[in-house]
Amino acid sequence: DKIQISELRASDGDEVVRIKSAKPLKSYRVHAVFSTPVDEENLKEVVVSLGGTNIAQQTPNRVMHRRADLNRDRKVVTIEVKLLNPCEAVFDITAEAGTYIKEFIHGDGGRTVPSIASELGVGCEVRTLDVLNILDSE
Repeated sequence: DKIQISELRASDGDEVVRIKSAKPLKSYRVHAVFSTPVDEENLKEVVVSLGGTNIAQQTPNRVMHRRADLNRDRKVVTIEVKLLNPCEAVFDITAEAGTYIKEFIHGDGGRTVPSIASELGVGCEVRTLDVLNILDSE
């Protein structure tokens, strides 16, 4: 009941290479919880300032055991927010493929700059992260 798959089929080697090398935009929905209450106007200002922004991401701590420790520049194309209450919000984010979205929210101890947490000056925790769409040009 948690995952739905449609049109599943086998792929040949050429298709796998093409798919792995593609860099489509992806859209996400994130439910985040703040460590202290946030002001709605301040949150909206932060979101506006981060839309269309390039971010610098060092390999996240959570994947260091399986990925090289690299610095990556990624673009957050669009971001929208709905404040549910002073300590919870839902973000809709469209970003370049390869963007670590959880780390964009909580900052990963300064390994993602800027982040929602660093710009707000409060701790943020991701409760849920859903991929809404893969915006492939093909």
